[in-house]
Amino acid sequence: MKRELGPVWRTVSTLIGLAIIGLAVNYIFNLGLFGRVMQENSYLYALLALACLQVYILNAPGVTFQAHVPWYDVALGLTGFTACLYFAWHGLQITAEGWMLSPPNDGVVWLSVALCLIVLEALRRVAGLAIFILCALFVVFPMVADRMPDFLYGNPFTFQEAMTMHVLDSQSLVGIPMRVTGTLLIGFIIFGVVLSRTGGGRFFLDAASALMGGYRGGAGKIAVVASALFGSMSGSSVSNVITTGSVTIPAMKSSGFRPHVAGAIEACASTGGMLMPPVMGAVAFLMAQFLNIPYFDVVVAALLPSALYYLGLLILLDVYAVRHGIAGVPADRIPDARTVLREGWPFIGSLAVLLYFLYLRLEAFAPFWAILFILAAVLALGRFPVKRLWGLATDIAGPVSELIVTLGAVGFIIGALSMTGVGTALSGELVGLAGDNAYLLLLMGAAASFILGMGLTASACYIFLAVVLAPGLVQQGFNEIAIHLFILYWAIISNITPPVALACFPAAKIAGASYFRVGFRAVGFGFACYVVPFAFVLNSALVLQTGGWLMLPYALFAIAGVVLAAFGIGQYLPFVGPLHKAVAAILTVGGIVILGAVDFTTKLWTLAGLALLLAAVRLTGIGQVTWDVPDTEKAEA
Repeated sequence: MKRELGPVWRTVSTLIGLAIIGLAVNYIFNLGLFGRVMQENSYLYALLALACLQVYILNAPGVTFQAHVPWYDVALGLTGFTACLYFAWHGLQITAEGWMLSPPNDGVVWLSVALCLIVLEALRRVAGLAIFILCALFVVFPMVADRMPDFLYGNPFTFQEAMTMHVLDSQSLVGIPMRVTGTLLIGFIIFGVVLSRTGGGRFFLDAASALMGGYRGGAGKIAVVASALFGSMSGSSVSNVITTGSVTIPAMKSSGFRPHVAGAIEACASTGGMLMPPVMGAVAFLMAQFLNIPYFDVVVAALLPSALYYLGLLILLDVYAVRHGIAGVPADRIPDARTVLREGWPFIGSLAVLLYFLYLRLEAFAPFWAILFILAAVLALGRFPVKRLWGLATDIAGPVSELIVTLGAVGFIIGALSMTGVGTALSGELVGLAGDNAYLLLLMGAAASFILGMGLTASACYIFLAVVLAPGLVQQGFNEIAIHLFILYWAIISNITPPVALACFPAAKIAGASYFRVGFRAVGFGFACYVVPFAFVLNSALVLQTGGWLMLPYALFAIAGVVLAAFGIGQYLPFVGPLHKAVAAILTVGGIVILGAVDFTTKLWTLAGLALLLAAVRLTGIGQVTWDVPDTEKAEA
């Protein structure tokens, strides 16, 4: 539960935001302020110090609202702040003298214990109980690794060794997740906040309306395009639903979409934003770090799969509009495209700047130059008063601090698996359990990603499986980038799949519909998220990992497969009309085969068979039906 801060604490929060921005700019651009170049671990501890203080100021310990900041939260925040600053000051000695293995005194051990507990409690407040329990178990795991079953057996550590290794070693609290946060993600989070606060969200909605509003089901298509654009910047499905859904869901309902359908469309569109380049959220940056490749390569790999996901969603939405006779948005409510582009050039320009620096492989610098471009433009145009810059720092402090705490704590998972050696062993055990059957292991990976994604953030789920599962799948001959992207897709599927379906909760609330109805309808609209990952793992050309022109025909077949499967699920095909369930089922299965089959022969024969079937349906009328919308459904529409 977040507090409504008073003037004093809001000022403190603003100063924390300014300090975070200053630290990040100083380190990333290597400015050497104060005549000193910071050690990487010193920089990360300093960020964590500010994040701990901010989290304990802003986030209450329970669901009961607290307007004031109690003394114990101030004490906890200051303790974490002090411990982190102590480690930041001694960053060089920690590395050079190996404090994680041989701490200089007992005070370092107890500071490590205190910081570990404070970070875990901060994690519980910002990310929930499930991920708190998981990370807490991995903090304890090295102490009992020698008493675990064979497949979890690892090198044991004493309490003192485990605590100092977790807090001081470069593989745990200040490991890969924190390094990615401090060097890459922090700029993109700040960019997302600045883009939203300076009018970027409104621009995306207007642009989507100008682009799609005139077509049938226009309100729904506006929601899809706007949420895809905004979600690719925010990287969070829930915040995307809350931000864009508060506008798009009522608009869809007023144009004829049933409440639970409007909620499902928004939930699917917002979830897809986590898969949509150029930003994609935290996991994409973690992926680049794990794979040791430029982030731009991850963006390129994600392009076609994300396009296929949104293509399937748009087709099903269009079929719904046909079925219910939902027209486009009235012309007088559609903004003029030229006016939108003319007024939105600061945001278009910032995206161009962002993509240019990503193309140059300067990922860390890209968001900061894009931020400068936006701010310079809106300030020069008088659209953003200078006095509101102070408020931007306040808005930045919260989300950045929550991300730092979350990914810092998730580092405990990597640290525990690394120091005990269990990660490598567990991957081998999974391969053995699958009997060296690559496809069974792939299904196990999808199930594990989905189950973990139900209780964890996408970042935590991805990190665990990238360490434990990905190596085994790569050993089976699958493309490494495709495997890591596969884990990402299945980790976020729980956002639209009951019983969890996190993105469906706010969507249902805004729509005034049943959460379960929204969730189950979202499964249908988001079908591509379930099948496309298997297709690109089996055929790495779909993540643009096969060189030459060979990628083009595979891409065309993939598009055809998604289109046919979507029309099959919607039980409708243009120029043919509504389809009988049996014909629709054949069309759906055929589309999935065309999408996923590796060899061209199978794809061509399947496509030819479907063409003959649909031609026969069209000519004879057998297999066509007439839609009969029940009166209750008409009333709700």
